[in-house]
Amino acid sequence: MANALAASIILFAGCGGDDELEPEPIPEASVAVDLGLPSGTLWAEYNVGAHRPEEAGQLFAWAETSAKTDYTWASYSHCEGSAYDFTKYCTSTKYGVVDGQREVATHDDAATVLWGAPWRMPTRTEMDELRTRCTWTADTVGGTAGFRVIGQNGNSIFLPVTGYREEGRLTGAETSGFYWTSGLAAKDSLAYSLYFYTRPSVESTERFLGKAIRAVRMAE
Repeated sequence: MANALAASIILFAGCGGDDELEPEPIPEASVAVDLGLPSGTLWAEYNVGAHRPEEAGQLFAWAETSAKTDYTWASYSHCEGSAYDFTKYCTSTKYGVVDGQREVATHDDAATVLWGAPWRMPTRTEMDELRTRCTWTADTVGGTAGFRVIGQNGNSIFLPVTGYREEGRLTGAETSGFYWTSGLAAKDSLAYSLYFYTRPSVESTERFLGKAIRAVRMAE
């Protein structure tokens, strides 16, 4: 694990910071961490847009593939300005044009677009598995607070606090983590995400909010 981390840090040592909007290079397989999960899901060692485990990386609206400065319904790419006129990922005529899609499509998946397949956003089921099948311990890496997530096989990943963006504001960056899943919630205006402050949970929040992504892939 230590060697893999060192390799990943050396690989990206010349790259820019969190505000850089350039596409990320495809990470080597060494940054895919096996936590011994029943599903066989491998978790990335750091967030999309980050270069080290302690960095928040870029924050994305749900099913968008680039970071931005304004996070509102007006700037959200899959509606016409409000939570009642969705153009994509809609299951009820009450909320817009129905397409029945409940999972983020490959071309709208920031992990796949920026890192390349087979990297992708985790499903809600995979996020629940991470939350319930691993041990979560408060930790600090490089001066950044977060949680050390330890698998039953002893391997671990670090999830840093990230905060979230609404309009132009960053909230909770020193205290809380917010990570999207690929799943639409029961209400079309909401999508599922991981949230942690003192403990991890999966919640549903407005799709336009800017949150982090920790990518996954399956073992080959």
